[in-house]
Amino acid sequence: MDKKNIASENVQLQITQDTIQRIQSINQQNNWEFEQGIRRILGAGLGYLEMHSFIEEDPSPDEKAALIRRVIEGESIIASLQYKLFEIESANKNWKLSSGAIQTENIGLRKAAFNHLKNIDSLTLGMAQLKKENDELKKQIEALTSALGGTNETRTSNLLGRILRGRKRK
Repeated sequence: MDKKNIASENVQLQITQDTIQRIQSINQQNNWEFEQGIRRILGAGLGYLEMHSFIEEDPSPDEKAALIRRVIEGESIIASLQYKLFEIESANKNWKLSSGAIQTENIGLRKAAFNHLKNIDSLTLGMAQLKKENDELKKQIEALTSALGGTNETRTSNLLGRILRGRKRK
């Protein structure tokens, strides 16, 4: 396809309300969007006018064959474009579904991350409290060990047992 065939230009024109209603009726019958219908109606009108002048000129067999080739090529291009449109619409639908799933997953992951951060904060506070208790227990063990007159490990473990038993009684 040449670049010149792809170029487009905006055209603005006023048409009667009756013409708009007729176009809308044709569009509705064919399930076309308004702009798509306008393009197809213009294309069909141009084709009709070209064909009408072609028939009036009493074309040669070569001209008829060229017209037939042109129609066949046009139909081929239309069929190809319709399939490409179908593929694009399907891909777009799948993208929208994937995009929605990703957004939902993102929201879920953000909530989970927030909950994990709250748990980390809670565990950090718990660890700080346990460290404080551990330091306090170490001080008690050191005080009791030195009061009993020794520092060997067996006395320390015996004292630890006494302290823990004492905590249970409270």
